[in-house]
Amino acid sequence: MDALVMRWRGPLMSLGGSRIDGYAQQMPIPSLTMVAGMLGAALGYRRGDERLGALADALRYGVVVHRPGTPLVDFQTADLAAIGMKCAVVDRHGALQVIKREGSGAAKERQMQYRPLLADADMSVVAAVDPPWTAPQLIEALRAPVFPLCLGRQSCPPGGQVGERVLEASSLGDALDLVKSERGGTLYRPVAGLVDGLVVSVPSRGRGAALFAVG
Repeated sequence: MDALVMRWRGPLMSLGGSRIDGYAQQMPIPSLTMVAGMLGAALGYRRGDERLGALADALRYGVVVHRPGTPLVDFQTADLAAIGMKCAVVDRHGALQVIKREGSGAAKERQMQYRPLLADADMSVVAAVDPPWTAPQLIEALRAPVFPLCLGRQSCPPGGQVGERVLEASSLGDALDLVKSERGGTLYRPVAGLVDGLVVSVPSRGRGAALFAVG
């Protein structure tokens, strides 16, 4: 099988999970929807595109964390009722695109928000994908993305090339073992249920949660 190897590293990444009492929980690795969202951005899928859900269903992945990074908390005040908040991004052709947020009519004043961040983290996301997508196709898209790539949030750009290589292996587990043997780190291997040792649950924004055995 072909395994897609992505390098997630940068000054900051946002891996926020479920919110408890208004505080988003810090996750050690990206969720399935984060990985699918990055690949969707590379392919040119816009938010709400039904292909994003299909791509998430077609993905299986694990992570080797080479450097866990330093947890930080970003304190923000946001006027959620404001209409017309904008940010500008540059696409791969050098053209300027303006992204406009619609706002929230229910919010009447500024809201305080706390968002978790990881500083100086470095990890390899190793994924297998079912047809109609292929690992070589996704690597090519990551190297020349339609939309800018980010590590969880638009304010967290990657610190280098994300699309690293296609790795031939007999299984996703063997591909993860090979990446760990090359670079070292903590392995987060997907599992179907509870197993002996440490298991972490990674929420996936409306798609339930995935379990990973840590070792």
